[in-house]
Amino acid sequence: MSAHPLQEVRPWQRLALAGVFSKAVADRLPTALIVGGLMGVMGVVLGPMFVPMQDSIGRLMALLPKGFTSFFGGADMATPSGFLNGEMYSMMAPAAVILVAVVSAGKALAGELEAGSLGLLAINPLSRRRIATHKAAAMLIHVAIASLLTGLGVWIGILLAGLPIDPTNVLAVSLHLALLGAATGALALLLSVLLGRRVASMLLAAAVAFVAYVVAAFLPLSYSLVGFVSLSPWYHYNGSDPLSNGVAWFSAGILALVTVLLLVAAVWRFERRDLAA
Repeated sequence: MSAHPLQEVRPWQRLALAGVFSKAVADRLPTALIVGGLMGVMGVVLGPMFVPMQDSIGRLMALLPKGFTSFFGGADMATPSGFLNGEMYSMMAPAAVILVAVVSAGKALAGELEAGSLGLLAINPLSRRRIATHKAAAMLIHVAIASLLTGLGVWIGILLAGLPIDPTNVLAVSLHLALLGAATGALALLLSVLLGRRVASMLLAAAVAFVAYVVAAFLPLSYSLVGFVSLSPWYHYNGSDPLSNGVAWFSAGILALVTVLLLVAAVWRFERRDLAA
């Protein structure tokens, strides 16, 4: 079965479409709020925690092998921004936002395909393109909420501890974080359309994200392979250290472009998928 795009959407059809969007947002809004809230609380704690530990961390960092810092993004954790990068933004916050992204994306289309409800939705006079784009928009909202709550907590922690970090740089790293999550969520959405299986698409997207993290963390240790590190989205996420240097617009643009291309591919494939399969 297929749904044909309309030249004009009537008022009652707009209500139906609004229902698709609002339901998609509401379905995974608690996940975004809980995960983002937990990361925010962690961010509040980290700022004040750093001050009494700074000297001890500096001595510890001096004893660690140089390559060991790759595990937490190569950050100098004896500095305020390095500590927040190592404890929050190298792995913890990205993992949390990616979790929100893949759960939201997996549920958006594959979850309803498995439940058999998407075919019923698509027989209404609403184009598949509109349905898919509103599902994708809901995923992006979930990612934005989790990223902003994380950044809000980090900003409050910085204020409480009086750390010399520009608040605009917290916004910058939040933007990079959201773009990394959006790119991974877009991949999960495409996989959900291709596979039609919610759990499989979520796990595969998460596995790709993990491999990309390993590439960004360990390729810089090899002189012969370091040139390939820019192929990883994690390099464009935190390779420029946005918490210290602000938004890296080229890297942000790369992540945004990848997100758009994956979403376009997901919508295109969804328009042509047999919903009965």
